[in-house]
Amino acid sequence: MNKTVKVTIFTSSKCPNCKQTKYFMQKHRIRFVELNVQRNQRAFKEFQRLGGKGVPVTMIGDIQVDGFQPQKLEQALKKKQLMS
Repeated sequence: MNKTVKVTIFTSSKCPNCKQTKYFMQKHRIRFVELNVQRNQRAFKEFQRLGGKGVPVTMIGDIQVDGFQPQKLEQALKKKQLMS
């Protein structure tokens, strides 16, 4: 497994899809950094730079997944060798 790929999830406080995305990562034992775009101005600016229109936005290395899309998350994690 590749431990050098950074996984970042841009979230907001009352977002059910954000909770699902975080649970998905936890269930698969994927380490991630959560950045709340409501509480963190730097996170919000980075979210905007990525073209984020809604949360969650998950960055798996350089791969961006918008929304809670388990199949796309799994594909990206496998591509980056974080999941077998």
